Amino acid sequence: MFLDVIGGTLTALLVVLTVSGGVLWWRRRPTGLLSPRMPSARPRYRPAFVEAIVGLGIYMPLFGVTLLIMTIVERACSASLELDQTVRKLVIG
Repeated sequence: MFLDVIGGTLTALLVVLTVSGGVLWWRRRPTGLLSPRMPSARPRYRPAFVEAIVGLGIYMPLFGVTLLIMTIVERACSASLELDQTVRKLVIG
């Protein structure tokens, strides 16, 4: 019975943290955007970091496939956002 109370309390805490995180993000986001502005230059990663991620992707194939899909989606979304910002600059002046 005691473990049920602890489990219920931790679940309620997790729900509160999830909801409050979304609310705080919504209040602090830049006006008119759903994500922070893109950095001017992409970060450079050290070869050891890239090798570790590739190694984990090979060792855990589902992780590797998910990481690959998310990388493709992120690149496509960032490219469309950059194109949208360029068009806005041209149209608005």
